[in-house]
Amino acid sequence: MAATLTRVGTGEGGYVEQGQVLFEAQSPDLDQRLRTARLELRLLELQMSRLAASAKELEQAVVLGQAEAAARQKIEGLEAERMALTVRAPFAGRIVDLDLALRPGTYVGQEQLLARITSAKGARVKALVSDTDLQRIAAGAKGVFVSDEADQASLPVTLQAIAPASNGELTEPALADRFGGAVAAVEKDQRLNTREGWVEVSFQLDNGEAPPPRLMRGSVWVEAEAVSPLTLAWRQIGRVLVREQGF
Repeated sequence: MAATLTRVGTGEGGYVEQGQVLFEAQSPDLDQRLRTARLELRLLELQMSRLAASAKELEQAVVLGQAEAAARQKIEGLEAERMALTVRAPFAGRIVDLDLALRPGTYVGQEQLLARITSAKGARVKALVSDTDLQRIAAGAKGVFVSDEADQASLPVTLQAIAPASNGELTEPALADRFGGAVAAVEKDQRLNTREGWVEVSFQLDNGEAPPPRLMRGSVWVEAEAVSPLTLAWRQIGRVLVREQGF
């Protein structure tokens, strides 16, 4: 759903509080659909109020009642969409990667990146690990984030969480090979999917390290269980067999 910005309430590098309004937008199409849905509900309510108590009209009341419930649900959904046009800060932090072309009157898409917020409590590192190496790492493992940018110092990190499963979707396009990343990806149904088995993991910066001033790509070197090449080969073969049996 496309919408038009009516307010840009922040600037690059600005500090924002949790819940602070960052952007406001409006959608004439959404407003029209909401007005129509409310009118349809009002008509259904009038029809219900005019029914008598005859058996035939009681049957109509059941049908109208179901239609009325569906109309209310539709209105709730449209109102939620309209509320989503007001973008608030999910947590306190500093604005980075703000699209400087944004101003009132600009059209924006539903999936368009408007800005990012770096948490005042530190940054998270999202990474992908090969599914063949997944059993070698565990939450709490220490590591080091090494940026692709040579002038950036390495940052100590701790493994916080491992995603329970992967559907193959690449949620961070910056990691895709087509955008200079190291992950081979293909586009399917307007989404990027990895070519090989990867699982998403997240790290937390240690010791209150200041977060980078912008989105930064790099690699994480992390503590892992040592395995022999033979063990790794058997592990890979087992996973391939499981996948094939699932088809």
